[in-house]
Amino acid sequence: MEQNYFRRGFGLRKEIEPLIRSEYHSALVDRIRASGYEARFGDVTVRLAEEFGFCYGVDRAVDYAYETRLKFPDRRVFLLGEIIHNPHVNRRLTEMGITFLLPDAGGRFDPHSYHWWKVFSTLRWGVGLCRQSVQHLNGTYRNIAMATSGRRAVELEYDLLRLLRPVL
Repeated sequence: MEQNYFRRGFGLRKEIEPLIRSEYHSALVDRIRASGYEARFGDVTVRLAEEFGFCYGVDRAVDYAYETRLKFPDRRVFLLGEIIHNPHVNRRLTEMGITFLLPDAGGRFDPHSYHWWKVFSTLRWGVGLCRQSVQHLNGTYRNIAMATSGRRAVELEYDLLRLLRPVL
């Protein structure tokens, strides 16, 4: 039977969890949380949302990248584009030997193929966001992240229209 890893990773979550926690943990955030999600610094008051961080899809993608590197330490690992808009995370993935294939990567892949992968992944992400929004609305899974997914789905609809417009 063929094994599919795209939904559950390689089962290495326990092994990568300490590393991810150490790299993305913040003592300052802990301090503000302990103070009831609010802290004053001189004339500035900082308030944190009770739930924040990477969205589930990005969190899972970062976990999968770490798991892939752990599972295949001697193999070349490529990602088609950046999986998160966070320079620290992308820099760390690069330091781990993960290569980002970007549109200007020197002709290593067909730009048309890249374009259609981008269309597909944008569509897939948009459908996923719609499903998350529906889960919140119908009461299956009530969560602020699920509630705000609908807003992002509309943004992805615009992204898709831009990706599908004829190239002039």
